[in-house]
Amino acid sequence: MKSKKVEDARDKFMRLYPNLPLGERYQTIAILDINGKNEPFSWRFVYDQLTYNTELGDRLLEQIVKLDILGDVKFKKSHKEELE
Repeated sequence: MKSKKVEDARDKFMRLYPNLPLGERYQTIAILDINGKNEPFSWRFVYDQLTYNTELGDRLLEQIVKLDILGDVKFKKSHKEELE
């Protein structure tokens, strides 16, 4: 089972991604050691991996959490949340 911190980061990532400028989506966000070689991964690639719930997506998200890339991103409450 994934930690609350990782699940919160997944939610932040998935809410943040659509607001990234198109050019930024192809910039490197994480680097993982894959078969002894450091491989760079873009925002777009991570988004796709998280969308399909892959093991690689989980590893990338853990790296993003460790690097504190998402930090304290705050989102406005949705209209529905404001009415509750």
